Amino acid sequence: MRDHKAILPSGVISTVCLTGIILNLLIWLIPIVLISLVLAIFRVFPSHTMQISRRVLYDMTDVIYRSAVGINNYWMYRVVKIPLVVHGATPANPDEPLVVVSNHRSWFDILAAQTVITSAGPRISFLVKQELMWVPIVGWICLALNFPLLKRSGPDTREQDRQAVSRGMNLQRGYNRRSGAMLSYVEGTRFIAEKRAASSWQHLLPPRAGGLSIICDLIAPSRVLDLTVVYPGSPSFWQLLSGRTAPVHVYIDWWHTADLEDLPQWLHESWARKDARIAYHAE
Repeated sequence: MRDHKAILPSGVISTVCLTGIILNLLIWLIPIVLISLVLAIFRVFPSHTMQISRRVLYDMTDVIYRSAVGINNYWMYRVVKIPLVVHGATPANPDEPLVVVSNHRSWFDILAAQTVITSAGPRISFLVKQELMWVPIVGWICLALNFPLLKRSGPDTREQDRQAVSRGMNLQRGYNRRSGAMLSYVEGTRFIAEKRAASSWQHLLPPRAGGLSIICDLIAPSRVLDLTVVYPGSPSFWQLLSGRTAPVHVYIDWWHTADLEDLPQWLHESWARKDARIAYHAE
């Protein structure tokens, strides 16, 4: 791939890159689903029974998750050579509980977040919309890894969303451990130019504090990792997979849940910083 990248059409490289990512996920999806089924069966037994078996299975899912991320990283950045520049200190403790906040512009956001966080830090769980469970492969992974599925229909479903987040966080931590990062794309959807009219920011959509507030309530006290993902030139996901784009920039800012007492104000300030960074690379 590296020797022939200069002469191969971008579409061919993107196809090969995406095929490799999908095959990697499908291979690891099989054992993840099997382990999830066994854990589901174990849940009918009292929590004090089979603790060792449960712990072993949770540890196995962690190894599988990290293996999948590691292979994706090698494939994307060493073989295809997608350019990625990271600004700031990345997590280094795989057992540290983290609150993660990020803007959302592309499917590549998830791959970038896993690269900078899970490579040496904790594995990531995502707050996802219930509709995502019907997306092939992606939805299957969300279900198998017990990612919280949110309805996000306003105050009427807030308690259901809270229970979903709490259940997902407890399952990811395992027993007697506080590990894992919970990531929320607080814009609620990917940024596209057509939606910008409803936003006071040039390159971002308005953040929603609901899901993030639930995470902070459940996981505090902990550190907060604020990600800003910047795509100079606004390439599509397909173009990114070819590696023939300007470098993707990922900025990392560290906070603490104690800094988020006034969550709407903190989000406003964070989004102002993100918008300025994206505008800087757009010039």
